Amino acid sequence: VALIALHYKGKFLPFPYVKWNVQWGSWQVEGEYNEYSVKRSGTFDGSEGDGMLVLCPTNDGMKDNALETYEGKLRVRLYRWGKLIFDQLSDDACLEIGGLNYWKGSSSNWIGRSEVSEGPLGKIVMNKDLDQLGADALRTASFFVEIPGL
Repeated sequence: VALIALHYKGKFLPFPYVKWNVQWGSWQVEGEYNEYSVKRSGTFDGSEGDGMLVLCPTNDGMKDNALETYEGKLRVRLYRWGKLIFDQLSDDACLEIGGLNYWKGSSSNWIGRSEVSEGPLGKIVMNKDLDQLGADALRTASFFVEIPGL
């Protein structure tokens, strides 16, 4: 399951319809939400040996089942009604692949799509008020303890 969430000019934009085409070194992920669409393109020039293993839940407990880097480049483009309204590049991005060993020595792409529906999970994930409460709580907690990224 995938979901892209973006905060843009005071708006929380959850993109429940996501498609991806990824392999180690190249990430292409796109999402749609109402009149908005987003394209995220990530790259990493290093080899798999330069990545860091990540523990993921499996039927047999937590296993090193994904690979990530904190040295990726990420471009985010946001469109409204097909018109580009935001285009930014970061050269300090965290990029990950895996969960089901898609990355291990594979030269083929992992292509997929996902949809977060209006069911119980969708009602939590797509809840803008809940997202704002969480952001406010983290902001308040950051006065007392250092939280990376805030």
